[in-house]
Amino acid sequence: MKIFVVLLPALLLAAPALAAGASEILVSADQVREAIHNLPKTPPTNRELIVEEHYVVKVARVENRNGPFELHRDQDRVFYVLEGKATMRTGGKLIDPKQLSISEWRADSADGYRELPLKAGSVLSVPRGVAYQIVAAGTDVKFLVVAIR
Repeated sequence: MKIFVVLLPALLLAAPALAAGASEILVSADQVREAIHNLPKTPPTNRELIVEEHYVVKVARVENRNGPFELHRDQDRVFYVLEGKATMRTGGKLIDPKQLSISEWRADSADGYRELPLKAGSVLSVPRGVAYQIVAAGTDVKFLVVAIR
């Protein structure tokens, strides 16, 4: 099943912590499916699966809407598409950004971004400090997000 493949990126990211003597964390395929099934239909449409000091693994869904542009100064983001299709807009300059925290900004639009197609099985890494927006107008996309601090 595709869900089992999803665990590999998260476990690889956890490898340094495991080597340092931390305990393993396993989220079963059934738990991932259940978490996705229980996601709300309206924002925020994500739920944390694993929360550790240096990373967080979330499941998320964007259905028939465009998310806001987001920019995280202290986190790299890795997206793994489980189901569906979307477009990820990356880069550019946020227009009229709103600061949500010391290291996070959001905006409704941006200039100078590029568009990358995403479909089931795609992996996209967005470095810290790079803006991104998930565009899923007319579609439903489910994915894992690994936020690396």
